[in-house]
Amino acid sequence: MMQKTEWFNRKFPVIDDNGVLPSIIERLSGTPARIEEMVSSIEPGLLTLKSKDKWTIKEEIGHLSDLEPLWLGRLHDLINREAGLRATDLTNQLTHTANHDATEIHLLLLRFREKSF
Repeated sequence: MMQKTEWFNRKFPVIDDNGVLPSIIERLSGTPARIEEMVSSIEPGLLTLKSKDKWTIKEEIGHLSDLEPLWLGRLHDLINREAGLRATDLTNQLTHTANHDATEIHLLLLRFREKSF
């Protein structure tokens, strides 16, 4: 099994070639469909299975929806040449309190699809 790098330990290189932007946008726009395909064959009970202190599959999907307004807002910050990008809650309080596990998977997927571009 491949080891997953924790989010805050990841390194993101500077992209000097703006020609890759269409590929990045295409990849992002296809995310809802890829997630729907991945979860379509998973037993419902596994979608809320907790592994140690990690989020469940439903919590991960809900978290993506929770973050959509942030990155879109940051895009507007860049477009408007703001001095800095809007802050985020690094504790992910919204995701922790949302109780995504109690939400039907089709609703989580729909919310993410509606919020993503």
